[in-house]
Amino acid sequence: MTRYTTSFLIALLSTTFLGCQEQSSDSKLEGEASSDPSQPDSISGVSEDSRHTRVEATDNDMQGPITGPGSDTPPSVEPSLLCTTENLQLFSTPTAIRVQLSRGEDQNFFAYQDAPIHPEPFQDPAHLFSAMSGVVEGEWNDERLELWMSHTEDDRTTHFGMRLDRDERTPGKMYTGVAYVNGCSAYEMTCWEPSIEPEFLYDTSTGDCTDDNGEEGTNPWPIHMVRETGDGECTRLVDVALNEDDYGYPDLEEWNLRGAVLDGSAMHFANLVDANLEGTDMAGFGFGYAEITGSTDAHTKLPLEPCDVGYSGDLHCWN
Repeated sequence: MTRYTTSFLIALLSTTFLGCQEQSSDSKLEGEASSDPSQPDSISGVSEDSRHTRVEATDNDMQGPITGPGSDTPPSVEPSLLCTTENLQLFSTPTAIRVQLSRGEDQNFFAYQDAPIHPEPFQDPAHLFSAMSGVVEGEWNDERLELWMSHTEDDRTTHFGMRLDRDERTPGKMYTGVAYVNGCSAYEMTCWEPSIEPEFLYDTSTGDCTDDNGEEGTNPWPIHMVRETGDGECTRLVDVALNEDDYGYPDLEEWNLRGAVLDGSAMHFANLVDANLEGTDMAGFGFGYAEITGSTDAHTKLPLEPCDVGYSGDLHCWN
């Protein structure tokens, strides 16, 4: 059981589509909200110095318009925000809700999927449990997201809402809060701009994480955001399960964990494959029925479980 997750009551698992009780078609989030069509600000790039140049996420990217069943978002509308929830812990399969929000000229669009948290999102429609898309309503500005969306299929209407506030810990656009399904379940959720960049990067010469001004710090990415982007450089993933309680032996491939702190975290019945582990603090990291492979440097702190480090710094741990 992960300890990072905010505890929420999951109620009324009595119908399909995440098992939440159906509501009337005019149901929305409580309170009035008005639309704000302001465009997101651009994100300035991070200058290169002795610090590590950011590793681009690979197959875990949520880039590009969503495709798949129920997706009728115009292909020309690129996502403005990417969103995902924590592991919903529903049924027998670890599941996440993923939403893409897109700004159009006259309307704003959403595309929604709930599917297993592994493998990669928006890749294989056969893995989808459900999907919907259309016009999103509510408040969307620099400081807050209070949005709702609905979809009717086979005389069944599904309502999804989200309330998130701007996370001021990062200069890029990131929102944190909760998502609701049919008003009776709440889940931790994070949204971010596709162009978001980490403020702090790993410095290979010192083993520290620093910003452009040389100040030390960490990036506030939660584990479910790292799951989607593959980028956990200079994050504090403390007291979390890297595989989010997915015990189906998922391969967490090519994660960038340079300079990350994994104190009190764990991974069981899963594998961390070809990870970037330069400067990663794994001294307090526990794992079992799992393997870890990746690259290291002189600043990497290894876990207590059996590990071999080759001449080139390649790491292999098993337990």
